[in-house]
Amino acid sequence: MLVTSPDRGPVVDPFAFSPVKERFTLSPLFTGILRRKPVDWGYGQYSEFIFMRTYSHEGETWADVCIRVVAGTFRNLKDIVLNQGKAWDEGVMQQVAGRMLMSKFALK
Repeated sequence: MLVTSPDRGPVVDPFAFSPVKERFTLSPLFTGILRRKPVDWGYGQYSEFIFMRTYSHEGETWADVCIRVVAGTFRNLKDIVLNQGKAWDEGVMQQVAGRMLMSKFALK
């Protein structure tokens, strides 16, 4: 979206809303495995408290947050790739997203 700047004339508005058109859903195979895994909080209840206070939306678990973040990342990536007219291999990207999901969950 173009806006007019008094100094530079028409410029692209960096805050213009551009909705994501493409969707990406993580495989239930990955999400099911992740939701059953125990969380290694590192510093125990202190770490869990900080996570719940800072990152969790309305009682989300660590697995839910990891799934939300990775799915959002790949949703945006898919949208960018397809809008540029490039190929998107859903099977390959599911595998990449699954590896990212497991790494994030393990805090690596």
